[in-house]
Amino acid sequence: MSGTNDPHVGLTRRTFLKTTAVAAGTTAVTGTVPLAALAAEGAPTGEEGEKLAHTGCMYSSCHQCIGEVVVRDGYAVEQRTWAKNPWAERPCAKGRTWIQRTYGEHRLRYPMRRVEGTPRGGGQWERITWEEAISQIAGQIKKTMAEYGPHSVAGVLAGQGGQGLLHGTQNGNLLTRLFNVMEWTTIIPTPDDAVAFGHQKVWGDYMYHVPQGMPPTATATVANVIWGLNTGVTFPNRVTNLLTGKQKGTKLVVVDPNYTFIASKADMWVRPRPGTDPALMMSLVQVIIEEGLHDSGFLLKNTVAPVLIRQDNGRYLRESDITGAPRPASNDESARGGSWQSDPVTCREPCAGLLEDNEDPCQVWDADANGPVSLYECANPLMSGTFEVNGIACKTAFDMLVERVAPFAPEEATKICEVDPETIREFARLCAKRYVAHDYGYGPQAFCNGAQVGTGLATLMCVTGNVGTKIGDVLWGNINGEFFYPTETSSPKIPLPCFFDTMDTGKWNGQDWPVKVLLLPGSGSSVGGGVDLKRTKSGILDRMDLIVSVDITLNEGPAYSDIVLPAATILEKSDMLLIDGYCVKYQDKSIEPLYECKPDGEFVRLLAEAVGAGAHFKQTDDEFMEMALDTERYHAEGVTLERCKAENLISLKGPYVVPKTYSFRTKTKKAEFYLDYPVCKYDAGYEYDFDEEHLIRYYEPYVASPENPQMKEYPFVLLGHRTYEMYHTQYWDVNWLRETLPEPTVDINPEDAQARGLADGQYVEVFNDQGHAVAKLVYSSGVRPGVLSYAVGWRSADFKAENWVELLTSKYDPLSQTSSYSDAIADIRAWKEG
Repeated sequence: MSGTNDPHVGLTRRTFLKTTAVAAGTTAVTGTVPLAALAAEGAPTGEEGEKLAHTGCMYSSCHQCIGEVVVRDGYAVEQRTWAKNPWAERPCAKGRTWIQRTYGEHRLRYPMRRVEGTPRGGGQWERITWEEAISQIAGQIKKTMAEYGPHSVAGVLAGQGGQGLLHGTQNGNLLTRLFNVMEWTTIIPTPDDAVAFGHQKVWGDYMYHVPQGMPPTATATVANVIWGLNTGVTFPNRVTNLLTGKQKGTKLVVVDPNYTFIASKADMWVRPRPGTDPALMMSLVQVIIEEGLHDSGFLLKNTVAPVLIRQDNGRYLRESDITGAPRPASNDESARGGSWQSDPVTCREPCAGLLEDNEDPCQVWDADANGPVSLYECANPLMSGTFEVNGIACKTAFDMLVERVAPFAPEEATKICEVDPETIREFARLCAKRYVAHDYGYGPQAFCNGAQVGTGLATLMCVTGNVGTKIGDVLWGNINGEFFYPTETSSPKIPLPCFFDTMDTGKWNGQDWPVKVLLLPGSGSSVGGGVDLKRTKSGILDRMDLIVSVDITLNEGPAYSDIVLPAATILEKSDMLLIDGYCVKYQDKSIEPLYECKPDGEFVRLLAEAVGAGAHFKQTDDEFMEMALDTERYHAEGVTLERCKAENLISLKGPYVVPKTYSFRTKTKKAEFYLDYPVCKYDAGYEYDFDEEHLIRYYEPYVASPENPQMKEYPFVLLGHRTYEMYHTQYWDVNWLRETLPEPTVDINPEDAQARGLADGQYVEVFNDQGHAVAKLVYSSGVRPGVLSYAVGWRSADFKAENWVELLTSKYDPLSQTSSYSDAIADIRAWKEG
């Protein structure tokens, strides 16, 4: 393996003189640096005695578990499970290593600047002060804004640095407030947004956690269906509930091309060809309808199933089509601003075009009146039939769905997804039962057809009526908008996949959009964990006048930056997490920040003051938290800052996205499996097939498809898998975890390997026309033939050569604008060093 990018390598003499040598020996607490050695670096020494703190992970995409931390004489000495945790959370292996990370040898300790004249990524740094760093950053920002405008300063706001209200780095914190005040461009990483966007089209709700009966309610279900999620690795806390459910008779179904840990526990393992989950979902819907297993009552009452669809243009039949009155603008794209997107954190603006539909209501066919009637006034609508109104031929939305899925009968669908027809039928009959819960991972949606996974799953749930049941209600929380918008200005947003085009053309949505300064607060994985690494560096990073990173260690993004600032770990700051509206977590500060590290929110305050926005950041941390909680929702549930600090975790009760009235967050207030006017997530003039996007549809992945002639040259589909040890280029610095996963690996079916003369454990080169990576080969009979499954999360410095990210496409679906990590192909061969 190559050496790691140690932040102390390449430092100038100025830095060296201030760097304290680490004393020899180890401790049982950290496994690396003796606690006594930290005193010379300014570790707290005045706090005597022992105390107990409650804190935990703040990263996105997990439970953000809270555990107990024992602090003795100012040092964190033990992490353990919080016995009285209301959710019985048990932090995973990564979550139990924060003491080692905090005191680790690879910790960033001081602000650093790339030595002038050396290349980015060259590893040559000089130590500077916080004052010097903020002055240089602010100076460049002011200069850039004066020449190019506020949008020329951009930042990748991602959850890898945490989701805390004060110190988080994803949308929903003080950093968001600063970007809104300054009107800087927010670059949104969208590796996992395709399925959410697909759901949003149907439910009208942006959030990932749609009404699908996710664990911990798993024991109340007839079946739990897991789509492309290796639960035991990615969400360990869910496994107990799933297995407890199995003991009580709940069926477990896992849909995954590979035989994973959770697949080994399944009653039914369904193994589709990678990238074909939408076709499988359409086949399930076809079987359910053909066999009469669909829930007609739910469809009629709670979805747009009876709405009449014009056959000339695919739009809803409206009252204006009958009366001849002018069609209101609210029925068209202009009413939504050309986009589905609103603020997902505050719900400040309605999601998915939440406009009243009563000014020109859509029509259904009333069996009693034998004619068209408003959807909202009809007592006896027909769900099926062909009708003519004012010379306009119409069919119901339900019949349009029937037609769409008709070509996906199991015998035909198997030609696409390669799942046995009888398995599809058995699977469909199980899905049709009441109280079936669906959970999903990000694997199936990591293709260029990924949005159809979300739409397909939502459609399946509509057809079966498994929505809004006792296992399907989902909470929605609001944060006081004043927290984010003190000046009523907003940060423009560009999805990261689209940012490549913006940098190439200098435009976004037809406007000039030069970007010259890039901030990477805790989001270094957008470089080393993104797509098309060469294009990322040459097309984005190399075009910047200044790149600034804030992080705990020298990850991929910081290693390629101009200025790197040391961030506090979760042990060194207190913060609040408002998690999707179903709970509030308050995390204690366990110890004072070590070295010259600062919490992210303090960096935001310093930068805000330096760029002239300091007046909007005068409130204390407590005042900001009280401001965020100042909403009707939190008042109704008795949530106060004092209570948060006392209890650490407060579960919330309501309201629900789907209450018993089944009022969805759509324009019609119904589940819209048929869309009247489908639009892009962010409308920036992209071309898309409007006529096809009214309903769930299937099309082949752009790259990982047998229809792609390049697959003759690169016959393997390249799929990433999560591990117990890594998370988005984080945790590479933890010795305990590196003992079990010391270097990058790639799994292969033994038959595929042996056909190429490749031995288990040897180093191999995985390559395509974009790049290559070298890793250790691992035989795994659970890997589907024709698939290479690689462990994600590694930095380039951890490889013998290059990086997985070199091989991944930057192509994306114009509707969901999501990175297509799994839509990649490659070949493999033995590697000879040198």
